[in-house]
Order: sequence, then structure tokens, then C-alpha cells
Amino acid sequence: MQKIPLIWNITQACPWNCSFCCINAHYLPLSSESLETELEEIKRKKVELPLEDKLKIVDNLDIEAFDIDISGGEPLLFRENVEIIKKLSSSVKKPLERVQYRKHLILNKEQDFM
Repeated sequence: MQKIPLIWNITQACPWNCSFCCINAHYLPLSSESLETELEEIKRKKVELPLEDKLKIVDNLDIEAFDIDISGGEPLLFRENVEIIKKLSSSVKKPLERVQYRKHLILNKEQDFM
């Protein structure tokens, strides 16, 4: 069975402010001293789904039917999104080797929260 391609824009928060953004991301500069506060404000305004809702999506997704690409904004801006990525990875019993996004923001499994 061929899997259905699925792009999950898991967040709209993004530190890159690209002129070509196709999801109208909510710009949050990485240099901001109050980044955590701003991220929480995005959640309060319901721009960002709470972790519990994201976990429910994963639990109710027919993981075998889809080839999932996590995108956004910048998915790795929220540490909790790593939990979602790990859960998806374990659901398909395929180890997470590397996650890479725009502007060379790369996380390898050796990093502490991966």
C-alpha cells in the first residue's frame, strides 16, 4: 500500500521571518529575551495547539497510512514538538536519526533533548 503524503504544520511560530512564507507564520526572533513568554502567549491566543491536543492527533492518526513530514513555522522552536516527533517515530518503529529545517537549524539524536 502506498502511503499518503501528509505535511503537518505543527506550529506557526517561527524565528526566520521569510518573505516567501506560505503559512503566514507568527514571527518570534530568536534573540528575544522573552521567547518563552512569547511562545506561551501564542498558546494562550490559540495560535498554537496545546501539547495534549497534539498528542491526541498522534494517538488518533492511522500512522501506517501516511508518510508524515513535520513542518511549520519552525517545529523545533517548541521543545514539546520534539516529544511529538519522538512519539511519531516510535509509532512507526523507525529510529529518529536527524531532523533538519530551514536556515540550517539541525538537531541530531546526540543532543540532550532528542
